Amino acid sequence: MAVRQQLEVLGREQCLGLLRTVRVGRLVFVEDALPAVRPVNFRVKRDHVVIRVAGGAKLAAATISSGSRWRR
Repeated sequence: MAVRQQLEVLGREQCLGLLRTVRVGRLVFVEDALPAVRPVNFRVKRDHVVIRVAGGAKLAAATISSGSRWRR
């Protein structure tokens, strides 16, 4: 019988700490009503995740679908 594992909810500081240990991640957003996944280079600066991407249609789609405030 398989052992079931539960999801662990991480706090913000735990998440940022884990993100500081890697340099490449995945940005997931909705494009044309479907999920889109793109690899991205990023850094954690203070308590913000800074993503470096080229401008264009993909960035616009991610910005619109996220509903968040992106700084350019």
